[in-house]
Amino acid sequence: MERQAHGGSVEAFERRHRTADILAETGNPPTPAWPGFKLQWLRDNDPPAYRAARTVLSPKDYVNFRLTGRIATDPTEASLSFLMNPASRDWSQRMIGMLDLDGGSCRRSVRPGTCWEG
Repeated sequence: MERQAHGGSVEAFERRHRTADILAETGNPPTPAWPGFKLQWLRDNDPPAYRAARTVLSPKDYVNFRLTGRIATDPTEASLSFLMNPASRDWSQRMIGMLDLDGGSCRRSVRPGTCWEG
């Protein structure tokens, strides 16, 4: 089911972009499992929900938000989004642009063990 729902967008993406460029930018091959493609699907199939989303969180990040009140992720989790550059350990504006997504929903990436005051 997931391959049918997201596979078309992944296949179209692969036709438009070279695998070597994708791997250099994300460290991952394109697959329907990545949140970047799920966000594309949401944008294309439920535009009001996509526009209403202020931030996108993984389940782990949502639990941490509920515990701390802070919206953040760590580089390991972010690297599984297909939207982070592993070399810079920051959100890849290039990938966000290639997927035609709004990068404003990407949450702050912090190193594990970071302590926040307040």
